[in-house]
Order: sequence, then structure tokens, then C-alpha cells
Amino acid sequence: MNQQLTQAEIDALLQGGDNTKTEPEVDDYLTAIEQDAIGEIGNIAMGAAATNLSLLISQKVQITTPSVSMITLSKQKEEYERPFVSVQVNFHEGVEGSNVLIIQDRDAAVISQLMMGFDGEVEEHPQLGELELSALSEAMNQMMGAAATAMSTMLEQRILISAPETNLVAQAQETLNIMPIGEEELLVKVAFRINIDGSLDSTIMQLMPLPLAKQMVAMLMGEQQPQEVENPMPVELPIAPEQNIPPAPLLQETQGIPTVQPAQFMPLRQRPEGGGQKMDLIMDVPLEVTVELGRARMRIREILNLSGGSVVELDKLAGEPVDVLVNGQLIAKGEVVVIDENFGIKITDLVREEKQAAK
Repeated sequence: MNQQLTQAEIDALLQGGDNTKTEPEVDDYLTAIEQDAIGEIGNIAMGAAATNLSLLISQKVQITTPSVSMITLSKQKEEYERPFVSVQVNFHEGVEGSNVLIIQDRDAAVISQLMMGFDGEVEEHPQLGELELSALSEAMNQMMGAAATAMSTMLEQRILISAPETNLVAQAQETLNIMPIGEEELLVKVAFRINIDGSLDSTIMQLMPLPLAKQMVAMLMGEQQPQEVENPMPVELPIAPEQNIPPAPLLQETQGIPTVQPAQFMPLRQRPEGGGQKMDLIMDVPLEVTVELGRARMRIREILNLSGGSVVELDKLAGEPVDVLVNGQLIAKGEVVVIDENFGIKITDLVREEKQAAK
């Protein structure tokens, strides 16, 4: 009987019977200060995103302080339940790299339902169609824009991102395609707890490559300085003889106390007469004149229910003056009249004259 052990069996014995790969420890790659910095950046960015989402859905949104850890994308593929929605955000100015937000399918459905004006009640594993993903994409676009603005302020560097790419990941092999990095590439995982009052209490995870996280930390800690601008060569400007500019004020020291002579300036030249009357140069410039009967604010659900014969109630009363705008600027108010079977506007008040009279 052959008692020789194979290499796989030897490895299993050395690892205590477990031949699985050990996950990387965050302390081996990021110091405690760096971990705190990444958490603070995520806290500020996602806090701004939560505030923006709260305004969009008219509900209170809270995001807790994140936790930072390390993971490989292959391990992430195994531990996160599918289907889920990936939101990829690419940085193209200020910092370079890609990061991904991972959102469970039910959480994504809740956010999309709230965006469309519904109550956010969804089943355990809802069907995410094109309409739901489109609503979620708009929410992510607004949230990530607010997050980028907050990061710009925090890092004192202009941060620009591309439009987020939202994808539904249903199969295991699709997981490796959510980020343009290798399978065993080390990732920094930042987990946020999100709570939407009465509708959602779950976790959103942010995955970013280790070099991107290091770059953000360096910017926050002031280790990465902006590129220096070379000093331009001095240029001497010619001075016309007739200007006769007086010399600059001199400091005269009297008994150790400097006194400053008052500055002298050349008299201003008189403006030629008739300069402000040449309006004929712009008389032929076309302007767009629009008349606004009123406005209405509707939810997406109400707009989708519109059909032939539907009535939209505006914010103006019957008989109330309508607004006349030129290139989007309100200039007058008027009444609707009919001229030879065409609608027209009879000007009743000029807003410009009212503003001038109030000054």
C-alpha cells in the first residue's frame, strides 16, 4: 500500500486541514492612519450622496460611518449574493482609477421605486427591468456627482467623474467583468450602512483598487502636491511718451520711521461722445421670446399615467397675467389675446421698469 502523501495533502495538513486561500489583512497593506483617512473620505463623499438622495426621494436617508477591509475580487465573487447591481464610477481628473458600488437587487428596487414616486414596497427578489435600472442610474448619477463635489472640497483638488455605469449582475462569471482589473487584484472594501426611513435598512459596499485608495490618502495627507507652474519670462511693456506717468511712491525714512508719499495718478481720459448710442450694431441680433402660461410639478408615476384627454393643472389662476421671457429672462407680463385666429400677447407690465422704480 502506497502511504506517500501528495503535495495537496501536505499543504492541507500544514494549513490545519483547510486548503483555502487566506484573505489579505487590511493592516498588512494600510496603516491605521490610512484606514481612517479612507473611511473619512468615504464618509464625507457618501454623506453628500445621501443628502442628495434625500432631496430626490423626499425621505430621510442616513449612512453610517464606513468600515474598511481588504478583499480580492475572486473572493468577492463568492461571498456576495446574486443578483446584485454594480455601479461603476471612473475618475478621469484629480485622481485616476475606477471604483464600484455593490447594491443588492432588492435595495436597488427600493431606491428606483422611491425615485419614481412609489412607496418603496418591493418583494424579496424583484424583477429589475429597464425602467427600474434607468431610475436607479439617475439616482446614482446625482449621488455620485454630489460625492465628487464633496471630495473636491475635502482633497482641495478638482475631482471629475464619468457618468456612472449601472449593470445587473446575475451570474457568477459576470462578477469579474464589473471592474477593469485582474481577478486577484487587491481591493479595498468600504462598507456603508444605509437607512431610508421606513423603506430600507441594508449595506452598500464600495470596491476600489489599492493604488486608487493610496492615491486618495496621499492627497488628503498633503503628500501629493499639485504640479508647479513655470514662471513666465518678464515682458517689458512700451510706454508712450505722451503719457508722462509719474514715478511710483517712494519710502522716505526719517529717524528710522518710514513715511509713505501719496500716490499720484494720471487724469482719466474723457469718454468720446455718442459711444453709448451705437445700438444699431446689435439691433439685428435675434432673440427667442417665449410665453409661459404656468408650471406644474409632477411625479414620474403621474407622468407615465398621462394619456389623451388628461388635464394638467398649472400653478396660475384663470385670468392671471402670463410671463413673457426673452432668452429665458423674465421681462414682462401680459394677457393672452386672439389676433386673426392666432394667439397673441398684450403687454400689461414691464418687469424691467418695475425693478428700476424700486431702486
